[in-house]
Amino acid sequence: MGKVKQWAQDCAEEYLDNLESKVKSRTISVDQAVDMAKKSDVNWDLIGFDEYSFEDDLYCYLSDSLNQKGMEVLQ
Repeated sequence: MGKVKQWAQDCAEEYLDNLESKVKSRTISVDQAVDMAKKSDVNWDLIGFDEYSFEDDLYCYLSDSLNQKGMEVLQ
C-alpha cells in the first residue's frame, strides 16, 4: 500500500476510534457520532465501510460496541 493511502487509512481508523470512545463514554450519542462522521473528510471505504450504506453500517458498528459493553444505546 502506498504511503498516502496508508496515511488515509490510519486517519480513518483514528477518527473511528475517537468516535467510538466518545460514544462509550456517553459524551455523544450514536446518532450524533453518525452525524459527525457524515460531515468529516474521512475515507471510510478504506476501513471497510461501504459508501452507499455507510450511515447504517456505522450506526450498527457503534451500537454493537455499546452492546458489547452492556450499555443501552442513546439516540
